[in-house]
Amino acid sequence: MASQYLEKKMPHRIKAARLLAKTLNTLDLSHIRGTLIEDAIVDGDKESDRAFGVSGVLDFLEKTINQIGGLHRPTIAEVARLEYAPRKYFVGVSIEIDDVPFIFMAVHTNKEGLIKVIYVHHSDPSPSDAELSGDRPGFNLAKYESDKECLWAIRKATVKKLSTDSASRPHFVAVIHESQDPERILLVLDELTRKFDGSTCELLFASRYPVSNTNGLGEVLEYKSPADVAIADMGSVGFPTLGVMLNGECIRPGYRSWNPDAVASDLRRMGISQLVEFKEQVLSVN
Repeated sequence: MASQYLEKKMPHRIKAARLLAKTLNTLDLSHIRGTLIEDAIVDGDKESDRAFGVSGVLDFLEKTINQIGGLHRPTIAEVARLEYAPRKYFVGVSIEIDDVPFIFMAVHTNKEGLIKVIYVHHSDPSPSDAELSGDRPGFNLAKYESDKECLWAIRKATVKKLSTDSASRPHFVAVIHESQDPERILLVLDELTRKFDGSTCELLFASRYPVSNTNGLGEVLEYKSPADVAIADMGSVGFPTLGVMLNGECIRPGYRSWNPDAVASDLRRMGISQLVEFKEQVLSVN
């Protein structure tokens, strides 16, 4: 007997989000072609997240999938929603790279279900706050696991190469925007340095106003701040972010979740002990 209930129709935004997720999971732009209105746009938290018209949006998405593919890191694009006010949500796609929420791409459609806006969220609200659905169209689990194993093998080899002696300790570098409260990350850094005996840390602030000066000839001299250098080394695009250095090299770039237990677990898995095996004992003789 036929069901007396009609199957609930999938909302346009969910359909559009599934196509975007499939595009990002397969790195194939063909899934999203034909789904954009003529004056579709890309907007976002960053100035670089801007594109106008069908060709502009497709160019932006092509650049995005090329960047994801070029990372050679385990990536998941999943249909999700992100709360921006009590009981109000953006529907879109959560992109997780190397087990860390990276960006959230909200999808807005017209009445016909065509995409009119893709908004790229890096923070406020944070991509890590997205409510995931488990729907990952086009996702290749075998490739994901393979990429993950390769990445961990590289990290373990790097740690082995850099750990030339037992005194090699992790150095934690956190970067936040100048508008953000540093209290939380300071507590995280404090806990991490306590977890890893002999480790060090620093907190850097990224400013929206780049520092520059001029020389005697009037030529502009650009000053690259330590925060910019750290972000470049970590491969991160948003704030906050936390990187781990060993003997001057970044071994675990771009944490976005600041969970000290997760960071500690990662470093132990890479072969870094939480204790220094040999210490100099200082004796005070009266």
